[in-house]
Amino acid sequence: MLILASTYPRWAGDSVPSFVAQYAAQLRDAGLEVTVLAPHHEGAARAETVDGIRIGRFRYWWPASGQDIAYGQYGRARLGALKGACYTLAQIVATARSARGSDVVNAHWLVPQGFAAAVATLVVRRPLVVTVHGGDVFTLRGALATRLKRWTLGRARIVVVNSSATRAVCQDLRNRDYRIVPMGVPDRFSVARPAAPASPLRLLFVGRLADGKGADDAVAGLAAAVASGVDATLTIAGSGPERERLDEVAASLGVAERVSYAGWVDPVELPGLYAESDVLLAPSTMTASGWQEAFGLVLVEAGLAGIPTIATRSGGIPDVVADGETGILVDEHRPDQIASAIAALAGDPQRRRAMGDAARRRAGESFTWEAVLPRHVAALTDAGQ
Repeated sequence: MLILASTYPRWAGDSVPSFVAQYAAQLRDAGLEVTVLAPHHEGAARAETVDGIRIGRFRYWWPASGQDIAYGQYGRARLGALKGACYTLAQIVATARSARGSDVVNAHWLVPQGFAAAVATLVVRRPLVVTVHGGDVFTLRGALATRLKRWTLGRARIVVVNSSATRAVCQDLRNRDYRIVPMGVPDRFSVARPAAPASPLRLLFVGRLADGKGADDAVAGLAAAVASGVDATLTIAGSGPERERLDEVAASLGVAERVSYAGWVDPVELPGLYAESDVLLAPSTMTASGWQEAFGLVLVEAGLAGIPTIATRSGGIPDVVADGETGILVDEHRPDQIASAIAALAGDPQRRRAMGDAARRRAGESFTWEAVLPRHVAALTDAGQ
């Protein structure tokens, strides 16, 4: 099979999201022969085999240093329209070449990978499975993008979506069958938890420090909880453009000394970070562009680690967090509700432990790779029949 992705680890220890790489490795372990096609980036190999997975990277601009519309660099792209056209055309050509030796093509994200794969598989006559992760349908709402997305959904033999929220948006684009199968999470977060101190309550935020992720609301919720008499601290793990603004928010609300920053954390170190925390804060919100949290892998990680989550009723989050059972859901942009939830869990350690235990069971039964992989394999094999 051939997997298309817009970002894929470029070298060992790369900080780009690795869930497609985990997905490819899981399929390899299930006995599938896997090739990955991703955009090239300066310093990355054009072709290599890593742990039995063949990886090809297509060039779309010269010199290589000008390839700046992938790997989280969209905001810095120059000559955007021309580069975007070159990117799409190069991906169509590279996909058509690679797909000739594949039984099934699996494009991750509806645009541009899905569209490029839809064109390429039409030419080389291969079945297409599109895996939609959310951001690709929540945003890019212009007339042309909408037509491309609608056409791509019609061309795919099978469409996999990661949550009920993603399915609803896809259904508005094209009425057809969709399979809800989220990306899995490796079951490496169930580590021994050190005895929790009586106080303070240790809150944790994990995610990119950018619009929509809600780190500012997490800080504001902490401040409101402290003002009401709760002894709590907040650790923020992640990096991004809002880092300096968070300092200003924390200082203005009088909780700068209660907020610490872990920066970007290597995935292998995340289990220890969860083990030393009591509650995850995930107050994601919809952005002006329409982006929303389609699923939220950190919610599953926290669940596997046995800690409850305070999160918003946004996007696909309610698919993961069962309100009142594995965590507490609040409305968007409501630090006061976040503070009330913090106070409730701080004042009831028994309830907090019960929620953590329930979160671990739910995550283990529904969201690990062991739980979801058979459904991913079924989608691919069904498409190839």
